[in-house]
Amino acid sequence: MRVNLPKTIRLRERKMLRESAVGMAHYGKVPLIEIDPRLGQKERLATLVHELAHIVFPDLTESQTIQVEQRLASVIWKDGWRRLAPDKPFQTTAKTKQP
Repeated sequence: MRVNLPKTIRLRERKMLRESAVGMAHYGKVPLIEIDPRLGQKERLATLVHELAHIVFPDLTESQTIQVEQRLASVIWKDGWRRLAPDKPFQTTAKTKQP
């Protein structure tokens, strides 16, 4: 099985209006994941894991990708991971100290 681990994966929110999807993975030198901003936290997590699986394991079938999504997202959710700032896409509320 081929594994693709790019150094950078870009994330962007976009309302999926014409697609019958809630997320999309775009391949390239710097892969891009688009996620519909209207998703709830649990569905957003599952979608992010699903799209990451498409990028990291490009040879998986859609059915296999869904299995990866369900198993990983379930474990991550049960561990208590949540989005800290849902009103601020892809930002964290953590502050780092300057040396």
